Amino acid sequence: MLYNKIIAGFFLCFTLFSFSQCRTTKNDTQDVMKPIIPITTNKTQTISKINSDGTMELVITKLVKRSDPATHFSYKVYITETKRIIKEGNFRGEDIEWNDATSLKLIPYIGMIQKEDTKNENTTTPEAKIIYIHK
Repeated sequence: MLYNKIIAGFFLCFTLFSFSQCRTTKNDTQDVMKPIIPITTNKTQTISKINSDGTMELVITKLVKRSDPATHFSYKVYITETKRIIKEGNFRGEDIEWNDATSLKLIPYIGMIQKEDTKNENTTTPEAKIIYIHK
């Protein structure tokens, strides 16, 4: 009988102690419902390069997207004296540069290079593309 009173007293004290530790806080819905703003860092950069004899200007607009490891280029070639557009286009790769005074070199993006298999012997890495410009 005494044993039952001790156990009942213990559970009563334990229950009261556990409920006394529970505290309610003020529910502030403004802190909970903050809008989620996605982080996107698309960086745009414009570069101008003049060819070796100074007659043409290459204007490159680079767009670096966070979701794509390659750079997206938009390029225009102008005659420096008249500012007339001779050539324009878009390219996805590593870089664009002058190959010589009248041609551009478009360097492709080469991702992860696969290990060579004996089954697939004809795999080649992409070469740089040369674009010739005619005035």
